[in-house]
Order: sequence, then C-alpha cells, then structure tokens
Amino acid sequence: RIRFEDFLNNVHPDDAANIKTNLDAALAKHSSFIKEEFRFRSADNTYRIFNDRAYILYNESGDAYRMLGAMQDVTTQRSAQKQLLIEKQLSDSIINSLPGVFYVFSKHGKMLRWNKNLEELSGVTSENIAGTNPVDFFPESERVFIESRIREVFIHGETTLEAMLQPKGRDELHFYFTGMLINYEGEPCVMGVGIDITEKVKSQEKLKESEEKFRSLIEQASDGIFISDSSGRFTMVNTSASIMSGYSVEELLNMKVSDILFKENQSPIRIDEEEPGTAIIETLMKHKDGHFVYVESSGKHLSGNRFQSIIRDITGRKKAEEEIRISEYKYRLLFEQNPMPMWMISLPEKNFLAVNDAAIAFYGYTRDEFQRMNIRDIRPGVTPSGQGVLPTYKSGISNSGIWEHKKKNGEVVKVNVLAHDIIYQGRHAKLELANDMTEKIIAEEKLKYSHAQLRQLATHLQSIREQGRMGWQKRSGYTRSARPELDHDNPDWRHRLRR
Repeated sequence: RIRFEDFLNNVHPDDAANIKTNLDAALAKHSSFIKEEFRFRSADNTYRIFNDRAYILYNESGDAYRMLGAMQDVTTQRSAQKQLLIEKQLSDSIINSLPGVFYVFSKHGKMLRWNKNLEELSGVTSENIAGTNPVDFFPESERVFIESRIREVFIHGETTLEAMLQPKGRDELHFYFTGMLINYEGEPCVMGVGIDITEKVKSQEKLKESEEKFRSLIEQASDGIFISDSSGRFTMVNTSASIMSGYSVEELLNMKVSDILFKENQSPIRIDEEEPGTAIIETLMKHKDGHFVYVESSGKHLSGNRFQSIIRDITGRKKAEEEIRISEYKYRLLFEQNPMPMWMISLPEKNFLAVNDAAIAFYGYTRDEFQRMNIRDIRPGVTPSGQGVLPTYKSGISNSGIWEHKKKNGEVVKVNVLAHDIIYQGRHAKLELANDMTEKIIAEEKLKYSHAQLRQLATHLQSIREQGRMGWQKRSGYTRSARPELDHDNPDWRHRLRR
C-alpha cells in the first residue's frame, strides 16, 4: 500500500500542488473519477510524463477510504506532439514570412492552408477564407484562365502563370503564381506561392520604353554607333554605322571590331577589357570597298562585358588639318625667309611674339631680346595721330604709315609699316612688315631741295630776262607810250621797224 504523501513526493514539484488541489476539489464534490497528467520521478531519478486515471472509493458514511488508479507513460507521445507543435509553429512562421501569398487548396477548391499575406491582400478573414474558392480572389476577366491553369496542375503536376490579383479596396496587382501538385492529409492538393511583380512589370515597361527611345536616338545619330561583346563581335549597330562602313547592318553583326578598325600602321584594334572609362582615339576604318577612312572613336565599357564605340568620320577634318599644316608651312616659310623685316605682336598688349631673321639683322636685336620687348621699345617718338597699330582685332591689310624706329645701335630709321590682323596660337595678333624708307625719304628730300633750287634759278633768270627786254625797248624808242602809229596797209612799215 502506498501512501498519498509518498506518491506526491515523487511528483514533480510544479505538478504536485495542482494534483493536491484537484484531489481536494474532487473529494469536496464526492467525485469518483480523477484524470491527471503530470511528471513523475522514475527509478533512474528522471521525470517522465504520465497519464493517470484514478477512482475514489467512498464508504457508507460517504468518506473516501481508498483510491485506485492506473498510470500510463506518455513521455514519447508528448515529446512527439511537442516536436510536431514546434514544427507546425516553424512552418507557420516560414509561411507567414514569405514575401508573397501562400496557399494550399484541394481539387474541389477548398482552401486548406494560407498565410497572413493572403488575408491582408484579399481583405477576407481567416474564418471566411476557408469557405472561399481560390478563383474568387481574381477579377472576373481572369477566372476562366485561372481555372484552366489549376486543371493543368492536376494533369501535369505543376504550372506557373502571371495574373492580376484583386485586393479589396485597392488597384489590381500583377502577380506571378506557382502551382505544384502535393498530397496533403491524404488527398491531392495544389500548393503554391504568389509574388507581387507589379513594380517589376512597371519597371520592365519603363525599360522597354527607354530602350525604344534609346534605339530611336541611336538610329537618328549622325555618328556610327557600334556595341560589341567581350570577344569584340558586334551585337548592335545603327544605320549611320552601316553607311559609314559600307556594310549592311546584318553583315556588321557577323563581324568583329578588328575587321574594320585599324591603327595608323593598319594593324587591327582590339578591345582592352582592363582599361575602364572612356577613351578617344583617332584611327582608321576600313570601308567595304577597301579604302581607309579617318575616324575618331570614342569608346567606353558597358555593363555585361560590352563595349560601345561612337565613330565619327573625320576625313574632312583631317584634310582641312593637312591643308592648314601646308598653309602654315608655306606661311612660315614666307615669314622666315622674307628679305623684309617682319614680326608678330600680341593685341592689345603689342608684345613681340615672333620675328624673322631679316628683322633680327635689320634692328640688331637677338630673337630672345625681341621676345622680351614691346613694339614701343623700338619707337623713339610718339605715335602719330591716327596712325600705328590698332589696339583691337580688325581683319584686313592696312598701311600703318611712316614710323621712326630705333635700332639697337641707336640709329633711327624711317619705315613704312604694313599690318595684317591674324589669329596666332589661338589669340588675336598683328603681322607687320617694315619697309626701310630712310634712303628713299632722304632722296626725295634732296630731290625736293633740288627742285626748289631750280625754281629759284628759273625765277631769277626770268627776272634778268625781263630787265634786259625792258632796257632794249627804252634804247630803241619803242615804248608802248611813245610808239608811232603804224600804217598796216603800208608794206614799208615792217622795214622801218626792222631798222
């Protein structure tokens, strides 16, 4: 016989008080049956879970005198149930943490499991979802399509689809759904998830629109646009690229960069994948007919190991540059080898920028000395009014007049300066040529002096002549006042006059 106190001593302390309380309550009500589940210490001093069914026996006076019971060890079952509960809680947590909606429904359209997201999106309570057909969550226009795809799952085992979901009180959302055939609680069911791809679809539409605009811009570009992959093969070209190269778009898409772009020595150009950023180079492009075209290539790396080249035909520019180079060479040759002193001065500062050998020889300054000087350094006097170098840029050739210039040795010379406004090294300048007029001016002054002397001599001679004529008239008596009347009809008058 076991005393009740000895029994309680082997019950887990957290359960003993509950057993005693329930027993006291049963005795107070004269209940004959008690059912308890508690932890009981076993022989190895560990607690195991027992299910106890006990009967209380009462005597004729109604007093309890004995309790009979049977204990069943349910530790294994309770551990399994606890583990099952943990796993269910875990699965519920996983299902409810999914970014989209989760669902399991039977072949007859009965909802068996779902997550909180489905309740929130649909606006249907958990109690009402159990009686809702899955098709009812979709707009009327989508339901026939949805039903056909559900049947497909039960036939083929799985499916995927995109459809609009109609949330309560909100705009339709674009969802991507999956469906897989499973066996749930002994019957075939569909399990799947739905992911909201509304933003993705909008982004794709914007991307498509952007790509269309991009392609339109590419097609309208006057420059040739080439996009190639990591191997150098063209993946996209525009119409200008086709016109520039002479190849059709289809032909170019079967070619590589090295097939048409060459360096100056006509070696193929290859893409260097290790150099990021944009690089601009001048190179040669081989036309389909075999001739080479000078081009400027602006290239940069794109995402996905792609490379973009924007090609511009610079043949005209190269030709113009060559003509300018030749023109500059001829001009420099004319400037450097001109026998007349020439120089270039900056505007408006009037500093010497360049001088030719004739100027160095004529003025006596070295080239370095000239380049540290100003035009005023060789002008000993004040600039004549209305003459001289203009302070601002003015096109055309002008005669600046006669200037007095001072050489390094102090000699002052007179020069006639012709000026021409030009652009030199990207700035306004004036090209001037000095013609030494010193000897000519001296000769002209001497000639003027000689002319003056001759005029004085002529005047003096005329005066002497007049004086002689007047004296002769007085001696002959034929002054105008005393001259006798002459009879012009008498032929003898000339004879008399001769006498």
